[in-house]
Amino acid sequence: MAATTSFVLTVNLPGKEPQNVVFYFASPDQLLQGSLLENLFNDDEEYRNQRFKIVNRIVKMVENHSACLLGKALTCNYHKGRTICR
Repeated sequence: MAATTSFVLTVNLPGKEPQNVVFYFASPDQLLQGSLLENLFNDDEEYRNQRFKIVNRIVKMVENHSACLLGKALTCNYHKGRTICR
């Protein structure tokens, strides 16, 4: 029997042509009401732009972790819908 998926979050970071980096996050669990992830899914684009971060890791002599608010650094397009893939 196939597992069911409650939600999928896909992040596409375009690079120099023809390269993109795509991340997929999927879970069979329902989003918890009031959780940060549920707010990200269900609130408006302004909310997402103020809160959606990507954390990068740069390693040279010492490790450095920093966060980037994607909605402030880039123009983000959000798509939400109910699609069943087979």
